[in-house]
Amino acid sequence: MQNVLLITIDSLRADAVGALSGRTGPDSPTPSLDRLIAEGAVFTRAFSQGGTTQTSFPALLSGQYLCRHRDAYKGLSADRPLLSEAFAAAGARTCAFNSNPYISRHLNYHRGFSDFYDNLPASPRSGFFHRANIAYQKARALFVAPYVPANQLNRQVFSWLDRAPRPFFLWVHYMDVHGPYVPVSGFAPLSRLRAGFLWKKANHRPAEVSGTEKQALYADYRDKVRFCDGHAGELLHRLAGPDTLTVLTADHGDLFGEKGIFAHPPRVLYDKLLHVPLVFHQPGTVSPARYDAPVSLLSLAPTILDLAGLSPVPPAPLDGTSLAPGMAGGQNPTARDMIHESWTKVLAVRRHPYKLIADFTKNRFELYDTRNDPDETTDLAPQRPDLVEEMTQTARQHLLDVNASAEDLEAAGYTPDSAVAIQLKSLGYL
Repeated sequence: MQNVLLITIDSLRADAVGALSGRTGPDSPTPSLDRLIAEGAVFTRAFSQGGTTQTSFPALLSGQYLCRHRDAYKGLSADRPLLSEAFAAAGARTCAFNSNPYISRHLNYHRGFSDFYDNLPASPRSGFFHRANIAYQKARALFVAPYVPANQLNRQVFSWLDRAPRPFFLWVHYMDVHGPYVPVSGFAPLSRLRAGFLWKKANHRPAEVSGTEKQALYADYRDKVRFCDGHAGELLHRLAGPDTLTVLTADHGDLFGEKGIFAHPPRVLYDKLLHVPLVFHQPGTVSPARYDAPVSLLSLAPTILDLAGLSPVPPAPLDGTSLAPGMAGGQNPTARDMIHESWTKVLAVRRHPYKLIADFTKNRFELYDTRNDPDETTDLAPQRPDLVEEMTQTARQHLLDVNASAEDLEAAGYTPDSAVAIQLKSLGYL
């Protein structure tokens, strides 16, 4: 069994990567990722399962729909099969490094890992010392990043690699591209204050963000992309041999004023947020190729398991489809409906080239032709009620397939026939 390195970069949208946006050479902010893409199998139209860390990672690490377990905000379900558990069961050393509380041991992300470093400070949950720790963390954030920066995270990773047995499954999650986009250069406290103010304004008062401020936000974002790329490149260089399968992706992107939205708020499923890089790299095993068919990060876990010759642990059917057979034959994956989930009541259905965003809480449906309108500027729902209804039925059927609750089915306007009602009652949902 080979080593596996999974690199995830928080908030890295696909068009911020030089090789995916046509900005190669000196103008590219991502020379390290560009080299990986040139030497690996890249899926140019990969989309995350959800638009936030909480809604993307459960599916990314398991290959099962988010709504199948509804565990985005309460911790990973014990029934969700994780990559880490499959590699641990096969005898690999498993380790993870990150500093994002949403993928910490507090939400069960440490499952299956021999070593798990989430870099969260220990703190009592209440009382004077709890309040004092919060005050300390706020003051500390003025002088150091609210996460472990890539250069420091790399030191932890390299120290572990120096003593780690082989084979291993290593997951490294970089946070540098996540807001607030604190400039790498300049007087740190002043830069952090400015970046924090602008980040808060963009999140809470987006209509007040000026054109100049929008440009400043993206310039700082691009600066952090370049910084993260450099340090990710050090790790990629360290493990560039034929005995390591490297997989690089992101949990989601960020918005910079598209649709009047910034960052990655909950229940938003536009493609500028969902479109992420996805690269598989292993010299001599994975042939360099470019695949342009739409794929979901729901396929990431099945593909890694397939390439490693492993099965899910605990044994469970996966909702994602492995991309390995197509990669072996140099063929694009077969087109199929794709479901994106931010919540059981807010879904998106992708039936290339169309995409429907269904918000059942507001009974609002948006339809876009993503091939001819990739920025999703023209809502075709009023012109295509037939397609809206057809794809809405797909969303409703998805909820039924993942055993959504009666409340969720009712919100989607689903009235089960008698045979289905009997099945739902036997499962305890009606």
